[in-house]
Amino acid sequence: MSSNLIFHTFLILQTFLLCLCKGNVPTILKLPSKTILLSKSTFPITCAITSGQQPFDFKWFFNEQKIVYFNQKFTLQNSDSVSILTVKNLNSSDSGRYSCFASNDFGSD
Repeated sequence: MSSNLIFHTFLILQTFLLCLCKGNVPTILKLPSKTILLSKSTFPITCAITSGQQPFDFKWFFNEQKIVYFNQKFTLQNSDSVSILTVKNLNSSDSGRYSCFASNDFGSD
């Protein structure tokens, strides 16, 4: 086998493997960017994976700061492909950007 053929075979195999891995990266369902809510209400925010290979690891952020403390203000429910962050007793300090980050062994979204 010539070295040229081996090189091309390697490139084809490498490209095939990259395509296989890329298909397994989680993809998050995009939701509307703005929502208006009433004070003192409860708001569940859903992060749903539309494709990718389980298991998924979910992380939530508020104004780019990771939410690490779940209590009476924030609750979290996770299933195989959905994570729901619930913000309770809304007030003006809860206004901001909530983000969900999902990852698996192949990458993240």
